Amino acid sequence: MEESPARPFYFVMVSGVVWSGPYSEIQWQSGGRNYSAVSNWDFTLLDSGLCFSTETGDYSWLISAGKVDAAGIATEQQAGRVDAAGHPVTWPASLPLAGGPAQFILLPDPSAVRTLAETAAATAPIQALHEWIEANRSEIIAGAAQRAKAEAERAAREAAELAANPPSQSPASVQVISIIDTGIPNELISRIVISPEGDAYVPGPTPEMAAPAAGTPSQ
Repeated sequence: MEESPARPFYFVMVSGVVWSGPYSEIQWQSGGRNYSAVSNWDFTLLDSGLCFSTETGDYSWLISAGKVDAAGIATEQQAGRVDAAGHPVTWPASLPLAGGPAQFILLPDPSAVRTLAETAAATAPIQALHEWIEANRSEIIAGAAQRAKAEAERAAREAAELAANPPSQSPASVQVISIIDTGIPNELISRIVISPEGDAYVPGPTPEMAAPAAGTPSQ
């Protein structure tokens, strides 16, 4: 009995920036080359460690995406890098329908020369991802809402714990030396020094202390 051939396995790292629409500009690599595309799906809704299987193979994803807020879009518009619709001016004028079936369009790269076979191989996982998104749209949105709720609850718990148990303010340490009947002459007690390590010591005698006074017999 012949063994069935192993299913193709794909591991793809995708980064994305979500603009108005929402539209996502995504980047990934294939065959050592960089690729970019515009998708009409909000990539922040996807689990960062997404895994799924289709008829075409098994897929494992590492997804990192973030949204550009209104202030960021306004700043980019003032700089001329984003159009009135809130999209980068480098995007083509014709985009997949916002809110429509999950689709993407590949962005051209004038500096790269790619064969049709290379492009087909590079976009195949992205196509599989969008087909999976379209087939599981409701579940993806519900999962994203659940993750957002869990994150908000975690942040609220941490804030409540911090309010209930604020970090203690340690008072400045004070070093106190008690000298009780040590037999140390008073003139030396006044010269006790505290080292940076917290040790107490008396510096060596000064020349005046080392030399006996005139008329005083040596010990």
